[in-house]
This record gives sequence, C-alpha cells and structure tokens, in this order.
Amino acid sequence: MKHSVKLCVFRGNPVDVEGFTFTLLIRFLIFLVLQSGFVLTTAWMAPYHSSFSVQTVENEVFRVLGIVPAQLCIALCLYVVLIIKKLPQNFRHIFSCYLDVNIIITLVSLVLVIASVLISSHHDLSVLVDREDNYLLLTGMMLIVVSMVYLMSAVWKILVFGYILCKSMEIKFWQGGIVAIMLLYSPQFFMAFVPKQPIFVYGHPIGLGIF
Repeated sequence: MKHSVKLCVFRGNPVDVEGFTFTLLIRFLIFLVLQSGFVLTTAWMAPYHSSFSVQTVENEVFRVLGIVPAQLCIALCLYVVLIIKKLPQNFRHIFSCYLDVNIIITLVSLVLVIASVLISSHHDLSVLVDREDNYLLLTGMMLIVVSMVYLMSAVWKILVFGYILCKSMEIKFWQGGIVAIMLLYSPQFFMAFVPKQPIFVYGHPIGLGIF
C-alpha cells in the first residue's frame, strides 16, 4: 500500500505494486465494498436526501450493482489496450495499481463527505434565518460540498490513472491521460449499444455517475 500512496501523489512506479492474482481479487472486493459504501453514504447521510421511498431504494441498489459491470468493462478494455501495445504481462500490475488508488481516493472522499455531514449537522443557523431557510441553506451547502468531492475524486482518478499508464506503457503523461479517460468512460460508450436498463445507466466508473 505504501507504493500505491506514492502513486496517488504522482511518485513511484507501478511495477513496485504486487500483481498477484489473489491480491488482485482481494483489492477488487475491497474496492467494491468501499465504492458501494460511498454510494450509499452520499445517498442517505446527506441532509438534502429527506425523501425515502421504494423507488429511491431501487435506484440506489441499481447504482451499487452497476459498479461491477463498469469495472469489469474497464478491466477488459485495459487488457485489449495492453495487447495492442504488446504488454499484456503488465495487466495485473496496472489493474492492481488502479484498484489501489481508487481505494485510497474513495476513502479520502468518504471521509470528506462524512465530515461535512457531521459538521453541518452541528451548525444551526436558525438564529440568523428562519427554520425553513436554515434547512435550505444547509441543503445547498451540502450539495456544493458533495459536488466538489465528486469533481475532485473524478479529476484525481483520471490524473493518477494517466500517470500509471504513462509509467507502465512508456508513453507521455498527456497520452496516458487520454487513454485513462477513454478507459474510464468505456462503460458509457458500450452503454449506447445495449438496452438502457438502470444497471447500465448508473454504472459510472469514476464517481460522477454512480457515487
């Protein structure tokens, strides 16, 4: 994990990260748990989410289920790219790095969201505005915070994944960034060719769609 932390700040080399099949599967399971936790946390802990219905539950379940096919699609596209570059032997290292940095970034994002919810819940602005305006103000603040966390998470993941690809495939950083964007948004591309069921609609790989 030490090497993965270095990758998150654009240091280190992906080859230093273990790429064993067993640890890769463990990483994938941890990533799914954290990503699902982030989805549910942002859906139900934020004060603006006051409505609770069967439809709401179904939507969140579909968002969680969409994580699995999205990540498998990214893994498949990554493997195809590496075959084209004649570097298929690097797949486990690269995908392990990808999962590690996603775990770290998701943890940071989760902490930020929970902290912002807890802080906002302890600030009562009713002495300045009436109760209804107080709720609307806190709601707006939470929407801004969560949106900023989503944006930070998305940009961070793209840049770090681009750095990983840059080091692993011996290409320039901007080229790695372009490949990273193409890979991360590959589920949306293939979604255009399948029936638009909720499991595909909410299967966004980097956060802005499924978190």
